[in-house]
Amino acid sequence: MRPPAVPRAVTALHRRIIERPVSALVGASLAVVTVAALVVPMPFVEYRPGEAIGIAPLIAIDGVGTTALEGTTALLTVVPRQQPLVPLLVAWLDPSRRLLPVADVYPRDVDRRTYLASQRERFSRQFEAAAAVGARSAGYDVVLVTEVVVTEVVVGAPADGVLAPGDVVLAVDDRPLSSSEELQASVREARPGTALRLRIDHQGGVREVEVVPEDLDGSGVPRLGILVQTAIDRFELPFEIALAEQVRIGGPSAGLMVGLTVHDLLAEEDLLGGRFVTGSGSLDVDGRVGPVGAIPEKVRTAIAAGADVVLVPSAQLEEALAAGDGRVRIIGVETLDEALTALRAGPVGPTTDG
Repeated sequence: MRPPAVPRAVTALHRRIIERPVSALVGASLAVVTVAALVVPMPFVEYRPGEAIGIAPLIAIDGVGTTALEGTTALLTVVPRQQPLVPLLVAWLDPSRRLLPVADVYPRDVDRRTYLASQRERFSRQFEAAAAVGARSAGYDVVLVTEVVVTEVVVGAPADGVLAPGDVVLAVDDRPLSSSEELQASVREARPGTALRLRIDHQGGVREVEVVPEDLDGSGVPRLGILVQTAIDRFELPFEIALAEQVRIGGPSAGLMVGLTVHDLLAEEDLLGGRFVTGSGSLDVDGRVGPVGAIPEKVRTAIAAGADVVLVPSAQLEEALAAGDGRVRIIGVETLDEALTALRAGPVGPTTDG
């Protein structure tokens, strides 16, 4: 016996009841996916060119005469952006743009705001060091009291879990330290299997720890597995120098340009010759220029700002030249003195130097 025929109107109604929620659900799902692709950040960071910020207005000097700059000096900034999927794919297809894993930019297990605050603190410390070095270069007597600061600890190394970034190493085996070279020499001279006793300042509290150096890379040289730098604990000048205003800039990369600007403000010479001079590089207490991040993007920042000269660490000259592509004069320097010598050579055309 054949089942009774279902009226055509009932069949159509049933189809509408079933299909409408399904189509609505599919449409809503597609909308969510589209929004996510355009909005939800992916685990990659792209450095984008930022601003060229004039340095002289940031510096307050009191108690000594200064000379006006015959030109402009500026530090270079970049903007890190954690891109959603669609902009990320666009950046990936562009060979001039670089994408970095988030873990290469922001430390794991560290609150993002805490990390950014620590980077602004690094900028303040680098400003003080660079200002003192610039003043000394200009001929002023500067008393520097230095300290050895841990900047990085290698995972799995002897110091892992014993030392932390930001620790100040005060002494090794009761010998006070004033430079990273002194600590490195003590580690190299350590007997195999013998622990070094370190006195450290950890977050304001002084304590002693022991670490046994190891040969970490098969070179036969014992190491603790840390990166350290000589930092200025305090300095004394015959005048006052400070940041004129608070700036939301992080890291040590403005050191070279701050030192150069302070020198030019205090010295009786015209370094700039009417030029717009920018650059990036850290500056240690001995006037050595160190490498920094995002050099290609900083070069593009300088070009967009109309800079005449870009100073970069010599170790990063090649990548700076590639980013500049002949559009701006780029000079690689290893010390503040080299930067001063290069600028004293006078205005020249848009060529490149190393």
